[in-house]
Amino acid sequence: MDRTKIQTDIDAIATQVEDITEAASFNGLNLLQGTDSVDILSSLNRSSSSVTPDYITIERQNLEQSAGVAGTTAAVSAAASKGILTTNTAGTAATFATGTQTAGAVVADGQAETINFAGEIIDTGDTFAYTIDVAGTAVTAEYVAAEGETSNDVVENLASLLQAELIENNITDVDVSFSTSSNPSQNNVSLVVTNNTGSAFNAASTLEVNTGGTAGGGLANLGSIDVSTASGASTALTQIDDLLETAIDAASAFGSVQNRIDTQSDFIQSLIDSLELGVSALVDADLTAASARLNALQVQQQLGIQSLGIANQGPQTILALFR
Repeated sequence: MDRTKIQTDIDAIATQVEDITEAASFNGLNLLQGTDSVDILSSLNRSSSSVTPDYITIERQNLEQSAGVAGTTAAVSAAASKGILTTNTAGTAATFATGTQTAGAVVADGQAETINFAGEIIDTGDTFAYTIDVAGTAVTAEYVAAEGETSNDVVENLASLLQAELIENNITDVDVSFSTSSNPSQNNVSLVVTNNTGSAFNAASTLEVNTGGTAGGGLANLGSIDVSTASGASTALTQIDDLLETAIDAASAFGSVQNRIDTQSDFIQSLIDSLELGVSALVDADLTAASARLNALQVQQQLGIQSLGIANQGPQTILALFR
């Protein structure tokens, strides 16, 4: 299998997707870029004293491939960071400095380090950076949260990025797993990194959390797909599934809005038809009745003319008697 050719195809597809996203514009409006919403006038609601407009709101679905911009404002406390770094080394806890948590001990071979996340909704732009030192190589995964994401999204994306970084550094004996929850606000969402290298991680790992970043596009991971290795191809499958889910969610959101617009359009058309019928009933003539009245008037006119003709002949008849 020629992975290089496959990677070339993937890069070409990523470029094509980017071109399509940028070209999806109508009258200067592109709903596949940016994050602000767009309001469309749907109706004018009249009352006895005023007219109130009503709108249909379309949420943009950011499908750009641009990477997020990390925040620079450090979280003020461990709780505010929405991520708690721990190890399974008995009696050793992580320490917190502004914006950063540092594991209290290295992770021995066979042991796992865990980050527990909390938060039903993560603030847009919150930046999570996890770093471990493996055999002298510092590996960092950084993720900037998008709008409306929960800790489930953060842990899944952070795990994917960490796995990709490990592959890029040819590290295959560190296992990365994560767990999500139907109720992420209950602190039961976690990222687990297991050390199978045969020796302890060289230095304490860190979790850095900053706020104030700018979220990346929904397809930001498309450009990071790398199938040049077997492990990279395996990770790519997960990334592609996530990208497909993002695209399907965007299509679903647009479909819901389109259905509402279609329903409103049908209602407006029915309202127009009703108004036109009402106006027609007020101003349009009944041709059958009007024709009958016209015929009656014409007959009356003819009878009047004949009556006048007969009346005019009367004096002439009287004068003829005296001749």
